[in-house]
Amino acid sequence: MKKTILVAAVGLITLAYQAQIFDAIRFGNAESEKAHNFTGEESAVVQGAYNTTGRKLLKPETESWQSAPMRFRLKVDPAAKNYITVKFWGGDVTHDHLVMFIDNKQMGYMHLGDYDILDYEQCEPRDAPHASNPNPQYAGRFTCTTFVLPEVATKGKSEIDVAVRATGKIWGYGNNFGQFQKNVSQDSRGIYAVYIHSDPYFRPGTEVAVEPPTPRSDIPEIDLDAVKARIERELAKCLKSDPARDPWRLPLVAEAYHVPWCSAYRNPKVVEYVTAAIDALARRFVKEPEKVVTKGSWTGCGEQATALILLEDALKPVLDEEIDNGAGKTVKRRDLWCDLFEASTFQLVRDRRWLANQSQIVDNNGHRNNRAVHILDDSRGVPLEVTLKFMKEALGILPWSNGINPDLSNADPKNTPGKNYYELTKKFHSKEWGFVSNCGESTIWTSADCYEATIDRRIGKGDPEIFRTMEQAALARTIFRYPGVTVDNHPVMRLEVYIDWRNAHFPGEPSYVGKGLDLRTIYYTGNEKLLGCFKEMLADGYFQENVAASLRPGKRPDFIGLLHLPERYMEIVKKLGRVNSGMPMRGEDFVFTDEEIGVVALRNGSDVFFAELFWRARRGINNLAKIHMVTPTAEHIATIHQEQEFIPSGKFSTEPDRVVYDFRPNRFNYPGGYYRQLRAGTRIPQAEHADDQTCIGKAEFYRCSYGPYEIAMNATRRNQSYRFPVPAGNYRILPDGPTVEGGTVLEVKPGTTVVLYKQAK
Repeated sequence: MKKTILVAAVGLITLAYQAQIFDAIRFGNAESEKAHNFTGEESAVVQGAYNTTGRKLLKPETESWQSAPMRFRLKVDPAAKNYITVKFWGGDVTHDHLVMFIDNKQMGYMHLGDYDILDYEQCEPRDAPHASNPNPQYAGRFTCTTFVLPEVATKGKSEIDVAVRATGKIWGYGNNFGQFQKNVSQDSRGIYAVYIHSDPYFRPGTEVAVEPPTPRSDIPEIDLDAVKARIERELAKCLKSDPARDPWRLPLVAEAYHVPWCSAYRNPKVVEYVTAAIDALARRFVKEPEKVVTKGSWTGCGEQATALILLEDALKPVLDEEIDNGAGKTVKRRDLWCDLFEASTFQLVRDRRWLANQSQIVDNNGHRNNRAVHILDDSRGVPLEVTLKFMKEALGILPWSNGINPDLSNADPKNTPGKNYYELTKKFHSKEWGFVSNCGESTIWTSADCYEATIDRRIGKGDPEIFRTMEQAALARTIFRYPGVTVDNHPVMRLEVYIDWRNAHFPGEPSYVGKGLDLRTIYYTGNEKLLGCFKEMLADGYFQENVAASLRPGKRPDFIGLLHLPERYMEIVKKLGRVNSGMPMRGEDFVFTDEEIGVVALRNGSDVFFAELFWRARRGINNLAKIHMVTPTAEHIATIHQEQEFIPSGKFSTEPDRVVYDFRPNRFNYPGGYYRQLRAGTRIPQAEHADDQTCIGKAEFYRCSYGPYEIAMNATRRNQSYRFPVPAGNYRILPDGPTVEGGTVLEVKPGTTVVLYKQAK
């Protein structure tokens, strides 16, 4: 007999959090629409689950980046804080966006603002192996998106005009409107209701019965013989290809040279192929140096350098051969190559980048290029300890410093986030302007790259400090996966993306330890908690699906991951019998906080809860927090007001009249007079940031309240405790602390957080 889960029966949130509803419109309900002056000729009624009705915006008949709007009026409280909640169905899949307008001005930003637009594309993740299988936000459940309305929208008003339009998706790196804003591709997802209410936590009719997730019964077996056959076909193709093209092939064949089971093992053709490839690029560098070593490159000649490092001993016999340099001059191959790798090294150590994932990529490649230089001529390049230091800076082991010139002088003193800035927090998360989701995942594979860049093949080990960071960063990331379901109601762990300050893709892609086929961190460390997470990935069938997808025709897979899979997978599987399954959000109750980036993650019974208190505060103190809460029956995404104490600098910024956040200085404005910023002109106080530009919006103390959860975080950069008066009621200190009564005053010490959960009397 199948079980159902009822929110009233199972969810921990059993108290009555009944927000005062000022107004509500239910779409598809003729009486409700009439009462709210609804117009929307280019929309259609949809019949939703559980006898609900809603509306969808229709795709324009002629190609356009925006749809016609739905318009309606809603009552607000002219003196109170007003929240607006929109009810969606989590099973919808959409490739487009929804934008809300208040009194003909856009609420939120198209990209990276502290107020998001109403809804972003909710579809299969870009790199999912099962991309043909739609991957909705939260299948079989309702989801709610809530915003605190800016004071400028409601102060002194009793009603507001609201409009919703669909737009195509965006590409955040576009340099012009056509590149940035795509056309609407389909009818919008259904919108079921919009509510105006008084409290940030609001559950508008989401109490529905759902079936619990059912484990997959169709998990494919991992066919290691098929994996080997796939690699053999690719290696044969590589060695027959033009060495001057496709530099991604070089690390693959160089790695395969050391793998005993494959045909490339100790194969002279590999050495010939890599030699010809580097010869071709070095000769091209002689003729077109600025096209080969380009300003601002993240990788330089990293693939060629990696191949040289891996084949150092095998290439020694050819390095002193005299060859033509491509310009009619005879030189030693060693010198020709060294000119190339030295120029690439100088470019990479000069053009360093300080955002964490970018710094890790650039500095890893800088060290690899420099290692190649020192293999060829130990007197050239920059000292190896310098590029090793840069890698450690990129991984938060040492404070970040500027790029350097060939003479080791400071290349760009303005390219810095501030003094004594560490790329990672003490708890191994990317720092920047808050929690980093998609881009933060790169720390798992870039730290493995950096570790491999230091491995001495004679002893098989690399730098111990980088090893520790690789291990701890991977463990830190496993906290930020939440239990979800597939379109077929199978269990899956998803990457937490809704509190990501930059470049998230929705919903979070299936994620457990690393990405795709990359087993390096688990393999190198043997960490039992990571092994437990991988065990759950196997139980859910996602690693097997990744392998199966990599064997199918189509997008180029991770060939190096496939190459090492037979050995590493079998070695890891041998260890799984001694470990328990270990995804944190499926385990025991816990609370994780990282005060350096203002983030909270907790599991409390059946609640999974994430909060970012330092929410995209890039212009100053915004008093906003971003919440993502998942229960077995519903999902809540909310941008809410919170209280903050900060050190004032006496400076202010002003919200500009634009609808795209200033991600780049050459950002454009949207056409159409209604694409104006609702919050334009708002003055935002800036905190004293002590030369750290990421902290102008960072508070010392945060007080956030959402439903039964009360959070008091002391993120001070000074040695100061704060007093936290407990609100009225009976609370338990999470995860397993004592109960406290309302009126109790708690001391919150520097760098600590108190999370309370309200209990029934």
